[in-house]
Formats: sequence, C-alpha cells, structure tokens
Amino acid sequence: TVEEGARAFSMLLLVMGLAPILAPLMGGLLLKLAGWRTIFWALLGFASLLLLAVHFTMRETLLRDSTSTLSWRSTMRTYGLLLKDRRFISCALTGALNYGGMFAYIASSPYVLIEIYGARSEDFGLLFGLNAFGFIAASQLNARLVPRIGAARLLRRAIWIPVAAASLGIVPILLGIHSLPLFMLSLFCYVAMLGFIGPNAMALGMAEQGQRAGAASALIGTLQFLVGTIAGIAVSALHTGSALPLSTVMGLFAIGGGLMYKLGVEPSLARRSQAVHASA
Repeated sequence: TVEEGARAFSMLLLVMGLAPILAPLMGGLLLKLAGWRTIFWALLGFASLLLLAVHFTMRETLLRDSTSTLSWRSTMRTYGLLLKDRRFISCALTGALNYGGMFAYIASSPYVLIEIYGARSEDFGLLFGLNAFGFIAASQLNARLVPRIGAARLLRRAIWIPVAAASLGIVPILLGIHSLPLFMLSLFCYVAMLGFIGPNAMALGMAEQGQRAGAASALIGTLQFLVGTIAGIAVSALHTGSALPLSTVMGLFAIGGGLMYKLGVEPSLARRSQAVHASA
C-alpha cells in the first residue's frame, strides 16, 4: 500500500540522514590527524567495501519474466510511459523541487555559516549535523504517523512549511537582522520538513508502478539530482556575499514544489478518490 511504501521510505531516510551527521565529523577528524589526501583514501576503501557487500550479499528479489527482455528500446519505452504518467511525474517533481532547496543548502551553507555568520569551522559539522538530525527525526515521526493519518494527508499538511521556513530566513536579512540562531531555525525547519515530504511524495508516485518500480525509482533519483544540480548552480550564480541567495533559492524551489503539488498531485489524488467511490 501507499502507507507501507511511505513508511519504508521513511525508514530508509534514517540511514541516508546519518551520512550528513557523520561525514563532516569524520572528515574533519581525518583532516586534522592525517591530512586531506587521507579523506580520498578513506572514500576509496569505503567504496570498495560497499562493492564487495553488494556482490556477495545482495540477491535479486524481482521474479524474472521469461517473456521480457532488457533492451534499449524496452528501457526507453518504460521511461517514456513514466514521463507520460502525470501523477508519477507530479509526485516526483514535488519531492525533487523541495530537495533542490536542500542541495542549495548543502552547497552554500559552509560559506554562509562560517564566513557570513561567523560560526567556527570546527563547529560547522555540529551545525550541519543538527539539521540532519531534524531530517532523521521528522522521517521517523512520519513513519509512525503514516499508518494513522495517511501519506496524502501528511504531504498536504507539510508541503507549504518549507516556504514559510525559507521566508523566516529571507525577512530578517531584508530587515538588516543577521542572527545565526534565527537563520539556523529557518534551515532546521526547511530540512526537517523534507522528512515528511520526500517519503510521502515518493510513495504516492510509486504506488501504481508495479513492474516499472525499478525504473520509476531510478527516474525519481535522477530528477532529484538534476534539480539539485540546478539549485547548486543557481545559488552560486546569485552569490552576493550575503545569505540572501541561499534563502531565496530555497524559497523558490519550495514554492515550485508546492505549486507542483497543488496543480499536479492534488488533482490526481482527487480523481483517483472519485474513481474509487464511483466503483464502490
């Protein structure tokens, strides 16, 4: 079901959310103890361990269909069908656009927090980890709430909160108020809400994909990183030596995600609900 999918994706974010907490801390420790080259050796070692783990421990769970063959034509046909699926694309872009704001935050936050707000470089990992903790906590809360409230209702309630969070970062800057606690509150609320938006949007989009689930998941990931790349470029291009470009880009992408939900996801969910009631 959609709720089971949303719960599974929320639990997956527990693992994904730990990386932003541990990586800066471990990277800073390696940098201090052995120099920057050690970081790349550590990455090589970790990637090698992952490759071995995938090869020796992961097993295929999809039953093979003897009538289907893997080819460029069949693959492109599958992705073509996904791109034509309005509900799927709307859900995928709703999540991807909100994640775009997070990619802008990842790209720009070291400069903004250290150079503009005066945070110590050794404290950056802790500040970054605090937001990652909010992301993890929200995703685990989502996993608990989904069975009772439903993925669609949780997504509807969370979708506009990142816009408000970005505004909390923009308004004080425009008023000449440069407060690190206030800016951190803005970032924390934005990133935490992705723990609700991401899993529920993905579950709603994946709900009816069936045998196309693998391709659908891959396309969602591609869209997230594509939008994230655009967000990173945007925040760099708008660089002014202040925190305003970061908050603005986060706000614009959050608005884009909200509009995609309002114009795409919500109407498709309403049509599906009407169809279910009509068939009943």
